[in-house]
Order: sequence, then structure tokens, then C-alpha cells
Amino acid sequence: MLWDVLSGQLLRIFRHKDGVQGVSFSADGRSVLTGSLDDTAKLWDAQGGFRLLAVANEDDLNSRLDSLCVCLRDVVVTASVA
Repeated sequence: MLWDVLSGQLLRIFRHKDGVQGVSFSADGRSVLTGSLDDTAKLWDAQGGFRLLAVANEDDLNSRLDSLCVCLRDVVVTASVA
């Protein structure tokens, strides 16, 4: 969920099928990356709240999401720990 800090108003809900483990904004603040226990990372438009990209973990590793970030030029990086 994305909240306005000053007003406390809920602005957006970014949905996954399981708990979200990490969230990061792009450097320009226009997109949000979420990573979830449902083995997906999703890139969202911060203003409109719509999903831009979804990537699923295709490795059959018993791994969990450890951290994530949005880098410059819209490169999405996720990291997992086995």
C-alpha cells in the first residue's frame, strides 16, 4: 500500500497473491517495484497504480526474496537467498 505521509490517506494498493517482502521506488519516483512471497516481482506505475511488468521466479529453488531495487534506465534487479 502507498500512503500519503502528511494526510494519512491511502493512495494505492499494489496487489500480490501473498505477502510483499520488499518495495522500492525508481530514482524518478514514477514507478514502484514490489517483490512477494508469491515468487513474483511487479513493476507498477506510481501515479496510476497500474502494473507495468510482472516477472515470475521460474527457477525451482526453495528461495525467498531478500531485497530488490529499481535502477536507472528501468532495469529491474531482484535478489533471492536459497
